[in-house]
Amino acid sequence: MFSPCPVSLALLATTVIGVVATGGFPPVTGSPGLCGYDPVDASCTVVLEACVSTVSDRNNPYGTAACVAAAACYPGNPDAFLGNFYCRFNNFSGPKSANIPRVPSTIVGNILVRGEFVSYQSFSTWYTNLVTSINPGVTKLIDPAFVKTTFDIILAWTGFCSNGEIPPSNFVDWFQWSSTVSGPATTCGLVNGCTTTYYPYVIDLTVTCAKDQNAVSNPFSVPSCVAAALNWVDGIDSFLSAVTCRHNINFNTNLAPPASNNLPALSFNLPVANPPPYTQQNFIDFTYGSLSAIGTSSVRYPQIIDWVTHRWLIITS
Repeated sequence: MFSPCPVSLALLATTVIGVVATGGFPPVTGSPGLCGYDPVDASCTVVLEACVSTVSDRNNPYGTAACVAAAACYPGNPDAFLGNFYCRFNNFSGPKSANIPRVPSTIVGNILVRGEFVSYQSFSTWYTNLVTSINPGVTKLIDPAFVKTTFDIILAWTGFCSNGEIPPSNFVDWFQWSSTVSGPATTCGLVNGCTTTYYPYVIDLTVTCAKDQNAVSNPFSVPSCVAAALNWVDGIDSFLSAVTCRHNINFNTNLAPPASNNLPALSFNLPVANPPPYTQQNFIDFTYGSLSAIGTSSVRYPQIIDWVTHRWLIITS
C-alpha cells in the first residue's frame, strides 16, 4: 500500500539514551515549574493538584489521600514533594517528611490486602481509583509503567523484593524516612527497559497505543502507535521498548520488543488534506488528530508547536 510518509518508520530507529527510573526514585521527566518539577505523568499531576486544593491541614499533608499518592509518585522523593507542596502556599521552608505526622491507618487500610500488606496490585488499584475519583478523564491516561515503577521503588526501599508484600508499618516508613535514610535496594526490577519521554503528549499517545492488542505485533496498523512512534524523540527502537513494556503490564505478558525492520509496514495511508507529498502541516494535523481521538478532555497537547515541527525536521532530514 502506498504511504505518503516520506521515510520508513524502520529507518527512524536511531536512538538516544531513554529516560528510565534510576537511583531509587521516579525519574525527573517533567519541566521545572515555579515550585519544582512538574510531573510528566497525567495522573501524578492530578493527585498533586488535588492534594494542594483539598488538604485540610497543611501541617499534616499525609492526612489527605491525594497527598499520599502525590508523595509516592512525585519525581525525586517525599521531601521534594513537600518542597513543591509548601511552595504553593508561599512557604519555602516547610517541614521535611521526617517531621510531619505519619500516613494514618485510615488511608493505609484502603491499600492493604486483607488488612495485612501492600502489593503491587493493591497499590495500583488504590491509586487508579483515587485518580478516577478526582478526575475520571485522566484514568485512560494513567501510565502503567509509571505506577509500577513507583511501587517498585517503595518495595525496594522497604526490603521486600522477595515476596512483593510490604507490611503496613514499613510502607508508612517509606513516606517518613526514604528521603534521608537509604534502603537495602533502589529497585526490585519489576519494570525493565520501560523507557519514557520528557514530552507529556507523546506519553499520552504511547499509553493509548499500549492498550491495543496489536501494539507489539503490528504497531504501524494502529494510528496512536504511529503518531507516538513518529513523535518519540529517541527513535523507533526506543519507542518499541517503551510500548512493549507497557503492553506487557496491561496484558500480563512477557513479550520482547520487536525489531523495527521486522515489523509489518504501515498499513494505512496517513491522512493528507492535499495530494502527496506529505507535508509538515499534514504531520501536525495527524499528531493533533491522534491526540483528539484518545477521547478525553484531559489529554495533553504539545505546549508549543515547535516540539512537533522540530520532530518533523528530524524525520525529513
